[in-house]
Amino acid sequence: MDAVFTESMKKTHTIVLPEMLEYHFPILKAALIRGGYKADILSNSGSSVMHHGKKYVNNDMCFPAVSIIGQMIDSLKKGICDPDKTAFLLPQAGGACRAPNYYHLLKRALKNAGYPHVPVISLNLSGLNTQPGFKITPKMIKAAIISVMTGDLLMHLHQYVKPRAADSNEPDKLLKKWQLRLCNDISTGKIHSMRNLRPLYREILNSFAEIKMKRIPASKIGIVGELYIKYCSIGNFDIENFLYSHNCEIKTIGFSIYSLYIIQSVFYDTKNGFLLKKGASILLKKLSTYLKELCDKVACSKTFPMMPDYEEFSKRAEKILAKNCITGDGWLISAEASVLIEHGFDKIICLNPFGCLVSHINCKGISGALRRKYHCASITNIDCDPDTSLGLYHSRVLMAINA
Repeated sequence: MDAVFTESMKKTHTIVLPEMLEYHFPILKAALIRGGYKADILSNSGSSVMHHGKKYVNNDMCFPAVSIIGQMIDSLKKGICDPDKTAFLLPQAGGACRAPNYYHLLKRALKNAGYPHVPVISLNLSGLNTQPGFKITPKMIKAAIISVMTGDLLMHLHQYVKPRAADSNEPDKLLKKWQLRLCNDISTGKIHSMRNLRPLYREILNSFAEIKMKRIPASKIGIVGELYIKYCSIGNFDIENFLYSHNCEIKTIGFSIYSLYIIQSVFYDTKNGFLLKKGASILLKKLSTYLKELCDKVACSKTFPMMPDYEEFSKRAEKILAKNCITGDGWLISAEASVLIEHGFDKIICLNPFGCLVSHINCKGISGALRRKYHCASITNIDCDPDTSLGLYHSRVLMAINA
């Protein structure tokens, strides 16, 4: 019998998320706390994560499945999580992605590893695999939106300041300070509306502007690709710090853009009815407005480069790929690459996870079109595989830097 997350477990169990969005999840867990749940984010990494992933997940599954499930099993084996007081939350994509299978893969992995009593909560937009003790409330949704917006701002500022800072550790300390403060303020309700964010944006911008900058990055690298591999250091073998160590500035597009892309994809799926499309239209308009307000605040600072809003991505996409291409990351990858190149990041690294046919088709299929449109840009596709040697992976990244 499958383990069930019951109402009573809200007080006794901690909902644990895998490491995925490293700038956002430390703040996003506030949305769960705001809903009355206990929440935590995993941070364990290393060879033991891959060992457990390959041991308990079929070896022809995609790399994100191996990494995410491996990290969860590893946390139980190491005693990081108490199996009697832990419930795992698994964000799941839909469509042609293999992620809808993760729920059942994790359930089987937990059973085979000796933890069949650990509940698994699926976070998806399709209403699949619901648990009686877990419900998403409007209060949680609002907290999640605020978390995404502030997470995007912190990522934008940190990635700009880190390679320029006189003390390279200072941006990291400031990032963690803000993540802790924002998580606390959102979870306690101190920040509960977008109105609260306007003075906070200025405070965040001013704090990063105070960091002394004197270095000049040698290269500007844009990172695009599959969601997990693009954002998570486990999936991309800590590519950010590797690039920083080679005097590069990197840029990854914010999670709010991905969220808006997912919402807009509702209009292009013929199976979706009128009510769903109407709801998506309202949400798309609201989130676009919130993002534009954030982008305007950054532009007003005049210290940091502009953050592109969603409208710019939507326009760029049409010149490379049709907007009804919504499988996987669809037209978003080409839009991200185009926007990054237009903003001066003329060396693009497309990260593709092993076993993700959708990502390989999208990334490699658009490479030729991007090269024809942007003659001075270089596009490098790099595969991320749990069995790839780190030396080989780094050599491919170095080739991208020197292209």
